[in-house]
Amino acid sequence: MFLKNLFTAGTDTSSSIIEWALTEMLKNPSILKRAHDEMDQEIGRNRRLVEADIAKLPYLQAICKETMRKHPSTPLNLPRVSTEACEVNGYYIPKNTRLSVNIWAIGRDPDVWENPLDFTPERFLSGKYAKIDPRGNDFELIPFGAGRRICAGTRMGIVLVEYILGTLVHSFDWKLPNGVVELNMDEAFGLALQKAVPLSAMAVALTSLPGEGDLVPCDNNVIARLVGLFSGIRETHRTALSSVNLAMEEITKHWSTLSLSEKEGSGLHLRKEQAIAEYAIAARFLTKRPLNIEAIANTFTPLWRAKSGFKIKNLGNHLILFSFDNLGDVDRILKSEPWCFDKHLVVLSQFDKDTPLNPLELKKVSFWVQVFDIPVRFRNREVAEQICEAIGSIIHPTDASDIDGGSFIRVRVRVDISLPLCRGRLITLEDGKEHWVSFKYERLPNLCYWCGLLTHGDRDCNKWIDSEGSLQKEDQQFGPWLRAPPFQASRKSVLSVPGFFAKKKKENPVHYSPEPPS
Repeated sequence: MFLKNLFTAGTDTSSSIIEWALTEMLKNPSILKRAHDEMDQEIGRNRRLVEADIAKLPYLQAICKETMRKHPSTPLNLPRVSTEACEVNGYYIPKNTRLSVNIWAIGRDPDVWENPLDFTPERFLSGKYAKIDPRGNDFELIPFGAGRRICAGTRMGIVLVEYILGTLVHSFDWKLPNGVVELNMDEAFGLALQKAVPLSAMAVALTSLPGEGDLVPCDNNVIARLVGLFSGIRETHRTALSSVNLAMEEITKHWSTLSLSEKEGSGLHLRKEQAIAEYAIAARFLTKRPLNIEAIANTFTPLWRAKSGFKIKNLGNHLILFSFDNLGDVDRILKSEPWCFDKHLVVLSQFDKDTPLNPLELKKVSFWVQVFDIPVRFRNREVAEQICEAIGSIIHPTDASDIDGGSFIRVRVRVDISLPLCRGRLITLEDGKEHWVSFKYERLPNLCYWCGLLTHGDRDCNKWIDSEGSLQKEDQQFGPWLRAPPFQASRKSVLSVPGFFAKKKKENPVHYSPEPPS
């Protein structure tokens, strides 16, 4: 439990320091160049950096110290409580007072540091700051706290930051994305001091890493995965596929244009008994987090209630294959869309055994759409379906009893999630007047309020990233008003009443007796 807590407490804070260090080096290219020069001299480019190399890289250590000073991972240390009344430097502190040290303010205090707003690693190489250490012995620099209650992971945190940052700097040259001239340096205060706008950068391999020489877009989450320690700490803010995966996709796509060797061209016949289960559903999970098949099973088992259960296979790239022993479960699950996991949409499709899975082809989901504000005299199923053709292809349900919701008409629509959600449709009445009809979607998962796509959230949107956090809430073109409340089929909104006299005649029928013979 101690190790688990130690790791959990150190992930966000360590990744935050690394992100800020890379940001400052991109803002000050001379610092990045000096770090590269130091590593070229001490390590070279024929091998990877190892932990033992850190002691030979004083400039790298100075960069880490300067980052911890200017951008401490925790701006305030954990609060303490005074057990007795006391006086400290002329300040009276009553008993049971909660106290926190403003680590962020100490690092920017001009009475303590020269030019505190400048990022100057050289200050730790010589002069009065050269012997300052971040391990709590010098109160000018206490990113991990100080005293008997200092962070238990101090030593591990320093080693991780120095090693990971050193690996990233040694292995890659870093550049700003095309078109980006100035970096946003705003801070998002919290328990960990993150960047308000996550860092996006271009990495060019300098050592013999996979994909050498390829330019690959990276963000903080991708940077973390390169060294295999902090995968999934922060949500990905810009999708970045490795150059290796891109190359393999291109080869797979264009194999017919290649000259195949005799072994490559020798056809392998696959037998029917080698195939997977007969009935399967391919699923594309739109969450950015790594998938855990046990969590997936715990989520969908009580929802789907499959007769004989199902099997789950992780195909990678956020693709999951569900296998069933009967077609009935498959049809019922697909007809009950949409499904969500981790508040994000799951795109389902019946799996064609003879076709390779392409995640980009899994892009259509069925929704119940509630159509509001149709003029009363046009409020019928035919008109509602005609209006909803702007959303996607119409699905005609076999049971039409749950179509009319009173103030709205329900329409089942197949929606293309690669396009923004349709918010409504402008219709023209017979007199030429225009009228707006609005849409609400039942069981709508997370969506981007900037662009209206279901494939990512607000913080992952390129529109938000390109604005560097300058967009305001009033700039959002979509919102929670697109979500419809759960539809309750038990409440009747339409009732057919027979004519009064027809009803009376049915209740009190008149019996005629034949006339007696004369």
